[in-house]
Amino acid sequence: MKSNSADFLKYKGVLDTVVESMPHSYTVTLGVWIKCGGFSEEGFNCGIAHFTEHMLFKGTQNRSAKDISREMDIIGAGLNAYTSEEYTCFYVKIIKQDMEKAFSLLFDILQNPLFNENDIEQEKRVVIEEINTSEDDPEDIVQDTMLKKLYGSHPAGNPILGKREDVERITRDELISFYNKFYTHSNMIVSVAGDTDIGEVVKLLDSNITNVRTGAPLVVLPEVKRISNEFIHIKRNTSQMQLSFGYLSYNRNDSRIYSLLLLANIVGNSGSSRLFSVLRDEYGLVYNVEATVHEYPFSGVFAVSTGFSAENYTKIIELCRNELCDIMNNGVSNEELDRAKKFFEISYIFDKEGTYSAMERNAKKIFLSREKFDEDYVLQRIKDTTPEEIRQCAADTFSTGEVQAVCGKINKNALIHICGI
Repeated sequence: MKSNSADFLKYKGVLDTVVESMPHSYTVTLGVWIKCGGFSEEGFNCGIAHFTEHMLFKGTQNRSAKDISREMDIIGAGLNAYTSEEYTCFYVKIIKQDMEKAFSLLFDILQNPLFNENDIEQEKRVVIEEINTSEDDPEDIVQDTMLKKLYGSHPAGNPILGKREDVERITRDELISFYNKFYTHSNMIVSVAGDTDIGEVVKLLDSNITNVRTGAPLVVLPEVKRISNEFIHIKRNTSQMQLSFGYLSYNRNDSRIYSLLLLANIVGNSGSSRLFSVLRDEYGLVYNVEATVHEYPFSGVFAVSTGFSAENYTKIIELCRNELCDIMNNGVSNEELDRAKKFFEISYIFDKEGTYSAMERNAKKIFLSREKFDEDYVLQRIKDTTPEEIRQCAADTFSTGEVQAVCGKINKNALIHICGI
């Protein structure tokens, strides 16, 4: 696969840095990844990783929140951030001549937060509104409920945003403690892609990092316990029912993860996938259906989600289970697998275009595993997957405990169709 080469170095022996030079690009994307997220919250209130991300935009020792916003607008920067289970990413996309300003702004935010008491209380209200928005979305509701039931008390079952009561309990002292523990240079990755080179990036790091902070706390996660079948109904007055059902499966370091990714494509990620063909094309019961894989170091999750009219619930479940059982028992044809492989390859290549994608890909090579994010390696593993490996993957996955979450109105007679294949 055609790819630009990237330069890796450990800045001052501490800070992982990667730069991919793309000289024909008009833009540069700078990303700083902190190795902490929802899984790093043991001993803290749930949601503090996400709340810390919010608070870093509320002002520094050198800039007010308004200054930060104005500087972003002046350079036309798309400065943003997000928090996942395992990391927090701050990133900015700019044109070449604004690199110096972007580095100054982003590293000031990361290194010099104020954590003003009044700002903390105000931002709590903002995050609670974000939680309210998520809890009004049936798709979010069923996915969060399904994952919570699958993982139980494991950190993977906690919502990234936290709960209202968790957010309300966060104090300034707790924020500072969390920040000091995780926001060290040795716990960060700097990834840059675009019209630049490693020499220019090092000079900008020299200008913006004066006090290197070390310390990279080890986050130890417990084992995941297998569960029995579970059914959860969340009552909402919605025009549609929303369904999400999932199973624990291979972790991301398992060589069989590529079979699981292809299985998702076969089940529900394209117009020719099993569930799309049956539920939409043959029966006209849904607008869309998706199969997704959540990859974690301790386990994976295979999940299916769709929305439909309540009176079709029983038929939807029956058709879904028929298809999953057929793959478990009879496998897939070479033609079906070849389509899934081609769909994966094209989607994978498309996702790698642009400076943001290059920045993200290279950071993950460091954070997760260089081998697992090497394009040629991934595509070769996909190419080598056999129909029998897909059948065995389905058998391993769909024979574990199933969690089914539905949101909306449901006929009482339909409740007897609880989860289980």
